[in-house]
This record gives sequence, C-alpha cells and structure tokens, in this order.
Amino acid sequence: MKNDAKSNLILTPTPDGSYTLKIADKDETYHSVNGARTESQYVYIEQGLTRINKPSIRILEVGFGTGLNAYLAWQFAVQHQKQISYTAVEKYPIQPDNLPPPEFIGNDSGKIAVWKMLHQSKWDAEASIDNNFQLHKKLDSIENTVFNKKFDIVFFDAFAPSVQPEIWSTEIFKNIFFTLEPGGILVTYSSAGLTKRALAEVGFQIERLKGPPGKKHMLRATSPLSFL
Repeated sequence: MKNDAKSNLILTPTPDGSYTLKIADKDETYHSVNGARTESQYVYIEQGLTRINKPSIRILEVGFGTGLNAYLAWQFAVQHQKQISYTAVEKYPIQPDNLPPPEFIGNDSGKIAVWKMLHQSKWDAEASIDNNFQLHKKLDSIENTVFNKKFDIVFFDAFAPSVQPEIWSTEIFKNIFFTLEPGGILVTYSSAGLTKRALAEVGFQIERLKGPPGKKHMLRATSPLSFL
C-alpha cells in the first residue's frame, strides 16, 4: 500500500502520550487509537522481546512505519544491557518531517536524538544508534527481500489482513519461518483466522494471547527447536 503523500497522513494523538498516523482516504491507522505506545509495548516487547533470553538479539520488523517499535526495542536494549541488531523492511517509508518525537519521550535530549537518528539514518545501510543498538532499514517489500542472516524474533506489524491480505500469506510466513533461529518467535497484533491458518500451515506453534487495549487477542508463533 502506498501512503507517501504528506496530505494523506493525519497525525492522531493517542491517550498514552504517543500518536498514530491515520490514512485520510482509508479507515486504517498505523497503530491503535487506544494507545500506540501501549499496543507496541505489550505486543512486541512484553509478549515478544522479553521472551528471548540472549545477550545479543537479532530482530526483523515487517513494516518500519512510524519507528515506534524500533524505539521501544532500543529502550529495552539500554534498560537490559542487550546488544540488538534491528532489521526493518519498509516499501513506502514516511518522511522524517512527518514523525515528530512523541510526547512520552518528554524533553530528554538524548532520547529525542535517538528518535531522530532512527528516522534520519540512511536506507539500505547499517547505522549504529549507540553501543547497544544497530539498525538496518531495508527499502523493499517483504515479498522481494532476501536475508543473509537468521533472526531471533520477528515483529510482524504490516497493515491489517483485511487491507493487505497478500502480506499475510502462507508464502510470506514460510520465508520468515526459515529466517528464524530454532525456537525463534514471531509476534503480531493480528489474530485473524487467515493469519492463524497461514502460520500453522508453515509449521509454527501458535499461542493466542490476550490482546492490548481495544483488541481481544494477539498471536505469538514459535518455530520448532529442531527441524526434522
């Protein structure tokens, strides 16, 4: 989905001091209107990243979007002294000028600088955000991306299956399945039937978990510890 026109994106504050972007001509947002930060923290950090018990963690994000997931992963890396290598795939990036630091960051100059670095770093190049966090933003579609390394966790944060069903296909999940380390996990806000079926078909073990505010459920999918 192409959403690169500045006039087509409406910055919409959410109750937790963060914001989402609403696509003006579609009934679709980048994050939950019930709390963008709350949703991302719960789905991708609490139900995902905290489950990876390694000093060095490789993350793949499908859909860089507003950069909120990357920022929260950076925050986690600093708080827990982890080394994180973060790869994000995005076909239609948002211009940095449309992404001001969210209110919850406050006036902390260091955190504001990190937010800006996440968005201003070059695409298709490695960027060192700090000693704990390495970023590689790939300007491409997930369908065309070929990875030369394995990941410990996938943040699957594409637009909803009702909007982009092709992204939630068995073929996409199959490719991701084989980029994960044994025991690696995929987390997503979606608990749609087609999502569950596609994940199960390629071999993931699926857990349906309580969702963030405004959603009944989310999914966590785990790859087997060994492949027969």
